[in-house]
Amino acid sequence: MALELGASVHLAHPLGVKGFTYRRVKNDERDAADLADLLRMGRLPEAWIAPPQCRELRELVRHRAKMNSYLSARGRAGRWPTAVWWHPARAVREHHLRATNYLSGSVEALGEELVNLVSRDLARGVVSSNE
Repeated sequence: MALELGASVHLAHPLGVKGFTYRRVKNDERDAADLADLLRMGRLPEAWIAPPQCRELRELVRHRAKMNSYLSARGRAGRWPTAVWWHPARAVREHHLRATNYLSGSVEALGEELVNLVSRDLARGVVSSNE
């Protein structure tokens, strides 16, 4: 949000600021003062902040992975957990089948969307194949 408002944002790399351990007093106020001093001196070790397009792709990949994990844990069509497959209520089996089919289709559609987005961003030069 700060970037969208035009603020200059610096993300300190955690490995670079491990030197704060020497202090006896450790609190947010002292940490902020030390980080500000490092920034003023031009010695703040910074981490890379991904551009919005890259963050969007990451979020979509995470969401697809969660959906895939959900499906794998419950079994895709044809590989049902015994408790569901032999459940006495037919409605329960049908509900699981519908949910699995819906999610399987959603995972495939999301995968295609990701391929399209990455191809588009590679063509525009927004992301590179090295990232």
